[in-house]
Amino acid sequence: MSRHGGEGKIENWHLFESEDWDSNLTIIGYDAIPPGATIAVHPHIHEEKLYIVLEGKGIITVNDQEREVVPGDAIPLKAGGSHGIRNHTDEELLIFVVECKMTREAKLESEKVPVALRGATDEVVAAANAAKQ
Repeated sequence: MSRHGGEGKIENWHLFESEDWDSNLTIIGYDAIPPGATIAVHPHIHEEKLYIVLEGKGIITVNDQEREVVPGDAIPLKAGGSHGIRNHTDEELLIFVVECKMTREAKLESEKVPVALRGATDEVVAAANAAKQ
């Protein structure tokens, strides 16, 4: 299936998912991107990812900057940024993927929620934010 509006069929295998952990890890697995296929540029607001290129080459876009990736490259994809990848070669691109969600505390900090409200429920935080506007 295509990913995030990209081209071609991307195969993925999840070795572990969020229910396998007591932490914020959500995915550990692999993406196989065939020649000519892409994962379209898309944002990750509250998730972080790590790509490790195992086989093949590709062009990765991270926050509007492109570069070629080759086996052994590790690419951290921070929350709040955007990324996409395309296989511009005639060989499969195989990537090891680790994804995790931000903790509630980190999410609130990234949204500039005052420290005094960080222990409050999401509804209280939303009401306080609405009152500021």
